[in-house]
Amino acid sequence: MKRLEDTLATLAPAALELTRVRDARQTLTALLDALRFAPEAAEDADNGRQAELERERDHWFRIRESIRELEPVRHALSFSDAEEALAGQNALLPALEAELAPLDAALKTGQEALAQAEASWEELTTAAQRA
Repeated sequence: MKRLEDTLATLAPAALELTRVRDARQTLTALLDALRFAPEAAEDADNGRQAELERERDHWFRIRESIRELEPVRHALSFSDAEEALAGQNALLPALEAELAPLDAALKTGQEALAQAEASWEELTTAAQRA
């Protein structure tokens, strides 16, 4: 029994010490997660999150700019016969080219006739000045 009383007497100061530091121990337990990571690791995590947010912001900015570029042609969404109209325009091109060929030939002939007329005029003017 004496032995038990001696053990109890040695444990009493330890019990008092545990009671005294109980509040500090609860605070430390609550903040233990913050102590598990070094401040640099937390800062790296913040920098990683910041970089991720910047990438996301840039992504949404590009989307917004694309929408702004498309705004002037928004009416094109209502075009239902655009393919048919384009096919019609493509069929029109050979007809216009066929019409252009004889006009080009006529222009060339007219330019040649003009050049000959100017040359004749120069000859006649020179002859009249000599006489």
